[in-house]
Amino acid sequence: MTIFISTSACIVSWLRGSIVLLVSVLLSACGVLPTQVDRPFSPAQQASADSPLVRIAKDSSPEPTLTGFRLLPDGFYSLDARIQLVRRARDSLDVQYYLIQDDRSGRLLMRDLRDAALRGVRVRLLVDDLYTAGGDPMFRGLAAFPNVEVRLFNPFCCARQNVVSRYVASIADFRRLNHRMHNKLLVADGVLAVMGGRNIADEYFTRSATSNFVDLDVLIVGPVVRQLATIFDVYWNSREAYPVETILGESANSEEARRSFDHLVDDGEQMRSVALPPFDILGYGPISDDFDAGRLGLVWGTAVAFADQPGKVMATSAETARSMSAQMNVMDRVMESKSEVVISAPYSTSRSPSSPIRSRQTTCPWFIRDTRATASNCCEQASTSMS
Repeated sequence: MTIFISTSACIVSWLRGSIVLLVSVLLSACGVLPTQVDRPFSPAQQASADSPLVRIAKDSSPEPTLTGFRLLPDGFYSLDARIQLVRRARDSLDVQYYLIQDDRSGRLLMRDLRDAALRGVRVRLLVDDLYTAGGDPMFRGLAAFPNVEVRLFNPFCCARQNVVSRYVASIADFRRLNHRMHNKLLVADGVLAVMGGRNIADEYFTRSATSNFVDLDVLIVGPVVRQLATIFDVYWNSREAYPVETILGESANSEEARRSFDHLVDDGEQMRSVALPPFDILGYGPISDDFDAGRLGLVWGTAVAFADQPGKVMATSAETARSMSAQMNVMDRVMESKSEVVISAPYSTSRSPSSPIRSRQTTCPWFIRDTRATASNCCEQASTSMS
């Protein structure tokens, strides 16, 4: 049997389908964020003397005014440092990321956050909403557990199937949505933190079978951790951070949401722990050995942390955006320097009138070193930037 369809019929059919698609896109573009949002204010918890992490931080410090650092260049060790902090936290965990992928590394962290909450730890999780497509059940499921709050930063209103559909449905809001939060920070019991260039995904921790990023984080103890906790609070309590329920809707059945989350993070061939080599490339052994011994091996110095203001995403001019940017803090430190400025950054842009060449650098932390004052930080966090 031969079936013949005229070319004109095909064209008419295609046009009808295109019109239906266009109408559906235009209708979905009418979506807006909720205007009446209940954002209960919550500050960072005060460090408790009963916390083992607090005791370890105190016993490790040679001087209360100094901040201790351990660089984490190896992906395995960097992931393990985060997991160790989550598993050893007693009172609070404040977690802030640009990306938490629904893969082995992401599910490992999410499972341990759930376990921390079940043993009474307050968990606050703030995630930028750009790459949460497909992960809504995971974030809503975690939020269904006691002691957990999840908020989405600068969220999309609707059409949450993928990044493209989100932008199409919110095309009128493109200016706002084109600015994202790149912070990467985990603070445990208010005294220890891991921050730096790594998001939570296999490719950031040398777990991907196809490609992996070279990056750097730092484990931090000391007074600058309080500054980082304050930065987290500013973002957490900002009007740009929406409780996950206001965007995804309340779970119709919290118990079912928790069961689905448990199935996601517990079943199958999930990562239960991180297999580590005996030493990292700097010669450090597993951080768990230091925790078990009650004292951390760190490099000590002074530090200042600063970040973009969360309201930068709503800036209506370049001048306003610059006034809210960590770039101003960086330049202030450079101008104050008396002897030496050392900068190492993942991306650096330099232009001259005669050359439009843009340079790129792949190393991560930057430091402004001076005989009178020292400031340090790692990647986007602490000079936290929003694109």
